Amino acid sequence: PEVAYNVGWTNTGEWLEYTVDVTEAGTYEVDAWVSSPGDGVIRVKVNGKPVGADIDVPNSGGYQNWQRVTIGEEDFTVGTVIVRVEIVRGGFNFSKLVID
Repeated sequence: PEVAYNVGWTNTGEWLEYTVDVTEAGTYEVDAWVSSPGDGVIRVKVNGKPVGADIDVPNSGGYQNWQRVTIGEEDFTVGTVIVRVEIVRGGFNFSKLVID
């Protein structure tokens, strides 16, 4: 599944939450598309459990220079899961979350 929303100029303490319908169980890679003239930090949780460690958002050279960053792998079961993206340190744009 792929979720695509553009959120600009994130602030520390904000979060995004997605309800994802998983149709096939398995281990999936979780990635995010971000852009930033500086840096930031995000944390992704699936059903409240962190996926990997907190991820540094790299300096991409601007707010429209998108980069895909790998969050980690997670085991998904069939059904509805809640995926939460927490902005640990803001100041970047968030485009989409990719789970494949």
